[in-house]
Amino acid sequence: MAGNGIQAAEMACKNKYHLILMDMHIPGIDGLKATGLSKSLPKALNQTPSMAALTAQAYDSDRQPAPKAGLDFF
Repeated sequence: MAGNGIQAAEMACKNKYHLILMDMHIPGIDGLKATGLSKSLPKALNQTPSMAALTAQAYDSDRQPAPKAGLDFF
């Protein structure tokens, strides 16, 4: 479990996960930015886990930026 968005991105890059649940309102940088950062940094483990948005906001306007940020599920 990460305590903030930067830590979440770092953990996603350094550890082997099959699925990451990304909080959209994680402290520091939001979940969309943390997802984009974790997908843009080099992967030492040569794997890209599936990433799912975790949020109570389910409006279309909330969903639309998710795929562009790299989230696989919302």
